[in-house]
Amino acid sequence: MTPQTAFIQLLNGLTLGVMYVIIAAGLSLIFGLMEIINFAHGALYMLGAYFGLTLFQLTGSFWLSLAVAPLIVGSIGMLLERFTFRPLYGRNPLYQILLTFGLVLIINNAAELFWGTSYHIFPRPAELQGVVPFLGIAYSKYRLFVLGIGAAISVLFWFMLKRTRLGLIIRAGTHDRQIAGAFGIDISKYFTLVFGFGVALAAVAGVVLSPIVSVNPQMGDGIIITAFVVVIVGGLGSLPGAILAGLLIGVLESFSKIVFPAFTDATMYIVMALVLLLWPQGLLGSEEL
Repeated sequence: MTPQTAFIQLLNGLTLGVMYVIIAAGLSLIFGLMEIINFAHGALYMLGAYFGLTLFQLTGSFWLSLAVAPLIVGSIGMLLERFTFRPLYGRNPLYQILLTFGLVLIINNAAELFWGTSYHIFPRPAELQGVVPFLGIAYSKYRLFVLGIGAAISVLFWFMLKRTRLGLIIRAGTHDRQIAGAFGIDISKYFTLVFGFGVALAAVAGVVLSPIVSVNPQMGDGIIITAFVVVIVGGLGSLPGAILAGLLIGVLESFSKIVFPAFTDATMYIVMALVLLLWPQGLLGSEEL
């Protein structure tokens, strides 16, 4: 493997990793605060891709699709939290798991009803087509954009959690809801907002990844497995852990395509098995959000 090839694979892995981070961060946030194992997260990622595609077909603007589709999916997420999840709070978690499985079926069937079962191509914006010289290599403009937007969202997400009042409340509720309540913070009022924000992040990933992968009703089925692996490897409810695990898995998958192509699909499961054997709580499972 030449240094140029290794560098390209590193960039590919980081690009893939930051998308894993965006999807898994929303999933980790929802679990950390609300203790909801949301199996419908992948279906909402798929819904973001379809709304983005539809908006692009109507307006011809990729940037408008990227801005509006997450807002639509985030609003749908808030409605789901208000009218489906909220009545189940305080009950056996099995009810929530069954609910999310039901939502997957409903969302997937709705997507097939409105958009069909065919695979759709989401064109890349004209200004991001082609390649650009980058540190001695020619690299895809769009993949650099994906890497940049993923990094920017991760930094903004960290800033929101660490430097804003909302982030303080979320971290307090994640650490101990009862103590937060003793200080007069009604965490339940923030559940809807957090759930909507978490699924909006998945929708962002859906729109951004659509020009790389085809848009279809099953696109969320595989990504939700990856997202849960990232959350487990990083540590349940740990945002730093999700970031570290997402980047690690993305890079290892990228290099395995060159070094051990037969094990590419199994890479993340091997990583998860090793981490659970050595650190059962995850890489940073003891850390707060």
